[in-house]
Amino acid sequence: MGANLIHETQAAPEQLAALRARFDSVFLQRMDRGESEALALLIAGALPDTQFCTADGPAIRALNLLDMPDVGISFEALLRQVGLQHPLRDHFSDRWFREQQARGAQERITGEGLRTSSSQTSADKRRRHHPRRRV
Repeated sequence: MGANLIHETQAAPEQLAALRARFDSVFLQRMDRGESEALALLIAGALPDTQFCTADGPAIRALNLLDMPDVGISFEALLRQVGLQHPLRDHFSDRWFREQQARGAQERITGEGLRTSSSQTSADKRRRHHPRRRV
């Protein structure tokens, strides 16, 4: 964001598909759609040098599952960066954000939330064996 402009970015269908390929369906259903789209853009590299501010627990945990924990920031920390401090509900706090990050780190170790090869859909398997040609 520069010169007081906001640039809207939307994830392409293939970017969303790449995100869905990384997580199991139960984990994805727990995540807010907006956060899913932002994560799809982050893993596609479409948002370089971007901090992801969210209070969505599954999205925070997903950052760890994607090995991108440093991209995330709590709302409390973001406010502090711009010189503001306000009383906030617990799920906007640094403490809660770190708890979700720790939970995501544990899930990364156990594989919880990640799609395994056995949980791939038949369409996923067909794509793997018959990839599309890119021009």
